[in-house]
Amino acid sequence: MRIVKTLFIILILTLQASVFCFSQTQIQSRIREIETLINDQISPWKLKEGEVPAGEKVGLDVSGWRSIRTGYTIREKVFWLRHEFKVPESFAGIKTQGSKIGLQCTFRGVGKINGQFFCNGELKESFNLEFGNSATVKEKGFFLLSEAQPGEKILLAFRFDNLGYIPLIERKEAEPGTFLQMRNARFSIEAAQKAHQMLSHFLLDLKTGASLLDLVPLRRQPPSKERPVSIDYQKSQSS
Repeated sequence: MRIVKTLFIILILTLQASVFCFSQTQIQSRIREIETLINDQISPWKLKEGEVPAGEKVGLDVSGWRSIRTGYTIREKVFWLRHEFKVPESFAGIKTQGSKIGLQCTFRGVGKINGQFFCNGELKESFNLEFGNSATVKEKGFFLLSEAQPGEKILLAFRFDNLGYIPLIERKEAEPGTFLQMRNARFSIEAAQKAHQMLSHFLLDLKTGASLLDLVPLRRQPPSKERPVSIDYQKSQSS
């Protein structure tokens, strides 16, 4: 069924490119519009290494905190992460008013790490991430609001304590080799989940069809990753 959909997208793109004369730039513009419509990524985050009294507090001065992107590797014993955002009026074309909102995170790490999650200064959940003694990925969801209000500010805060390898040995510093990455963080809106899924599938099919028709240029590999080509071969191709 998915293959049929992809072929249908290719047919549509072919008609648009030939009959309606849609340019490569227009196709790429449509792709970017859909990507913006379903963008649910939460990044960057503010990071503070070490203990912070009331690190979850609303209005806390975080001017001295570092700004990091998702995927950043943290090797500290205790650290905090914070992010503030506003509830959008709509998501994936669906109004957010009165909808239930959650946070979905993907973590990667080594060892055992305890965490506390706060929303708007209130402790929502204490949890632990047991990765084991080799790098593992864990998915974790958190509840935010039962009835969202567009424009409402939401402050997210995490406190993490790296306990080290298993079996645990009490330490004052992070055990060498252990770490935590927040690889992905996104908000989820209950009322828009189905629309988000459909648009995500459509976007994937659209990108696939556009790539097969060479409507979306391939990203060139950096010189360090390109296969070496002899001077003789380059001359034969240019002649």
